[in-house]
Amino acid sequence: MRVTRRGFLRTSLRALGVALAHVGVSWPKLLYAQTVVTSSIGTTGRDYSTWQSWEDDIPADLVAADVQHVGEGFNDSEFTAAGVVLNVGGHTTDATRNIIATTGAGQSFRDHADKATNPLRYNAAVGVALRKTGNYNATIQLNTGSTFTVIKNLQVKNDGSGLAIESAVAVRHDIDSCITESASAPVILLGNAATVINTLAMLRLSASGYGISWSYPASGALIAGCTVVRPSGLTAAAAGVQANSSNLTIKNTAVFGFADFASGANNVGDFNGSDVATNIPGGNSNGALVYADQFQDEGNTTPDFRALESGGLKFGTPDATNTPDDIIGTTRDATTPYVGAWEVPGGGGGGGFIHQPDKVGGKTGGGKTGGKQ
Repeated sequence: MRVTRRGFLRTSLRALGVALAHVGVSWPKLLYAQTVVTSSIGTTGRDYSTWQSWEDDIPADLVAADVQHVGEGFNDSEFTAAGVVLNVGGHTTDATRNIIATTGAGQSFRDHADKATNPLRYNAAVGVALRKTGNYNATIQLNTGSTFTVIKNLQVKNDGSGLAIESAVAVRHDIDSCITESASAPVILLGNAATVINTLAMLRLSASGYGISWSYPASGALIAGCTVVRPSGLTAAAAGVQANSSNLTIKNTAVFGFADFASGANNVGDFNGSDVATNIPGGNSNGALVYADQFQDEGNTTPDFRALESGGLKFGTPDATNTPDDIIGTTRDATTPYVGAWEVPGGGGGGGFIHQPDKVGGKTGGGKTGGKQ
């Protein structure tokens, strides 16, 4: 466990504050650091062996304690359970005194030595991964009393009849740079002013169901730089994004394998790509893309949702605030980034980056001319 303190002049002047207190002089609270408690989670010599045991030890009121709790997963082994793997709730939090579930240094799929060529799908061998094996409930459950919880750099899968990530509808959470997958819909359920950026949401269900569902979006709700897919070969049904509110902005996001882009026409945003045009927001969006031409492997057997340079997803708009880089940390093109979670390095114009190849043999004239990478 690692305890650190942060704040303007706080750490260096703490001793002075103590000295003044001894002579009856009060010291402004702002000189004292907010405490950040960072705990390691894994099966080999870590602070906690499970995500839930870490969460259970977090105090009820983080605001009063002026503390932020960070759980860092280590890829000693896959985190599996028949029930919920991580259930967060029962805490008083705010935007800075909150709970963050992420990975230790070098432990995420984003850190893997072969991250640029690894297939973009759930794979516990390449980074910290949480998987629920039983039916019902989500792999990660975010309840009331967990506002501003951040889920970052994790792989999250549900093999049963539940969701990958489920949030209480009245609570704001943030999902950042995650690979999520479920066999039940939706893959991710959020509410309020939640944000999802640089995330893959894959629904492996051949029936009606949404990819990402939003209950009662509040002002500031955002999906940016995401790839929301149902693999080809499964029945396209329902909408990739279930929402119908001007409070939700959808931008630079790819949605494929569904009957509609979104469930309603009131969402705002632009520069989205899809194989369906129904309810796709934005005058610069493209709802006429061919699914089979956009990714390394869009099939259900060995899916790989890295974007192809030869596809049609390079028409996004720069977003330095939300998506300056992609799901594995590749810097996005400063002029015309790719739509979706994956940025092809140097794609469509060179510029000194390591080239990310297309499917082996490439694609010419819309036809596949070789085996997939």
